[in-house]
Amino acid sequence: PNADCAYGIVEVVDAATGAKQTSFYSGLQSDGMAIHASSAKMYIANTGDSYVDVVDLTTHARSKRIDSATSIEDIIVRPSDGALVVRNRLGGGNSLLLVHGGSVSDAPSPGNWPTKTLFERGTNTVHTLSHHESKVSSFDIETLGSISSVSLGVARLRSDGLSTMALDSSTRKLYVAMPELGQIVAVDLATQRAATPVTVPGFDVAWAEGPGLLQLAVNERRGRVYLFSPKQLSLFVYDRSLALLRTTVLPQEATAAAGSMLDGVTSDDANDRLFLLSMILDAEGEQVTGSLPDGDRV
Repeated sequence: PNADCAYGIVEVVDAATGAKQTSFYSGLQSDGMAIHASSAKMYIANTGDSYVDVVDLTTHARSKRIDSATSIEDIIVRPSDGALVVRNRLGGGNSLLLVHGGSVSDAPSPGNWPTKTLFERGTNTVHTLSHHESKVSSFDIETLGSISSVSLGVARLRSDGLSTMALDSSTRKLYVAMPELGQIVAVDLATQRAATPVTVPGFDVAWAEGPGLLQLAVNERRGRVYLFSPKQLSLFVYDRSLALLRTTVLPQEATAAAGSMLDGVTSDDANDRLFLLSMILDAEGEQVTGSLPDGDRV
């Protein structure tokens, strides 16, 4: 999002050099995006105006707007036909929607107030986290038929301190961060069981109002789980069993924009580095090694 967290700006940066190539506007409160490489298209979810923008990646121009009639955050592109499975951030009965051929239809509900939807490519499975029901539901990407539902092993969450999750596809584990409880938990998709939750050091559950309070990423090559806590200006680095390896205190000025971000941390496994907001860190999360160029301001 831009400075007032309203209209989104997409920055295009060369991954190798870090140089900015271009930027373009998206819609109101843009919170999610997906790329369909074979069709050279980008899809952007705009929660503020209930549209999905379709962007031509060769020109960076918007080619179409799809009216979803509801606020959308996560987008998954179905590999077989390019259809979109999208998450309705408002929850309720139809929490997942299917967008195909420009039309929008209902899909199965994963539970009330879904806060994260991820695609496990190796099994063609969509996983959605239900915040209010404290569970993860899984669906077949082709049929959207239900596969399983796994409880997180905690009471149903009720505050606005929204939970989120990240996937390690190499071990088939989901990691779920729950700010309302100040905890993180691992869910084994193979055994359909959640482990004992782990408490985040120093996190005050009184902070648990609003999204983005605990943000997750996974490095599958190194077996690392990264947990970013903007309130603590800290990055916690865990191994796959959620044993804490280190805590890195981050520069305050570099995390000033964290409150407007839902997913501010991304692992670049292939290049052994971690992106956290505008910072670039080494893959162990020990030190800042660079930064992305300044983005556009409004």
